[in-house]
Amino acid sequence: MGVAFLAATAGFLLGIALVIRNYRRRLVYLLGIPFTAGQIVLWYIVNEPTALADLSAAETVDKIAQTLLIALLLILLARRD
Repeated sequence: MGVAFLAATAGFLLGIALVIRNYRRRLVYLLGIPFTAGQIVLWYIVNEPTALADLSAAETVDKIAQTLLIALLLILLARRD
């Protein structure tokens, strides 16, 4: 799981850097959706929670943040600039 965490960190940092540099934002938003969703799926496969009670507070906050990020990316993609 350590390698997956490092890959996720690198991916999110790269995405942040590209958005800050205003480099092909729409493409970054578009790629950010499956990247973030993949993090949720990978976490689910590795941890196999059976109920909400199985989640720690940190995991709950993390999954909520990732879900909100996906929603935000969808909103940003839908916007007309």
